[in-house]
Amino acid sequence: MNAIRNQKLVRMFLENAKKMVKEDGEIHISHKSCGFFLAWDLETLASNYGLSLIKEVKFRLNDYPGYSTKFGYGGDKNFDCQPSKTYKFGLKKKEEN
Repeated sequence: MNAIRNQKLVRMFLENAKKMVKEDGEIHISHKSCGFFLAWDLETLASNYGLSLIKEVKFRLNDYPGYSTKFGYGGDKNFDCQPSKTYKFGLKKKEEN
């Protein structure tokens, strides 16, 4: 249901972001890193679009001034975004393909 729609949204994002990222650029996705969220397997999703994981770091809300979490459903309600990570992807190098 919602997880499937959200995964589709991530796939569509990756497909389009890949067209815009430069050879040395990065695509960042911040995502919860516990429970069923781990089953999303962002690294595999990204790999399907010719991207590879460069680095993953702990998500720190203070690094994003003005950002606030919002449920995809439920109007204007916030949610606890911890634990979360920011996954940094880049174009696969020739030798990775």
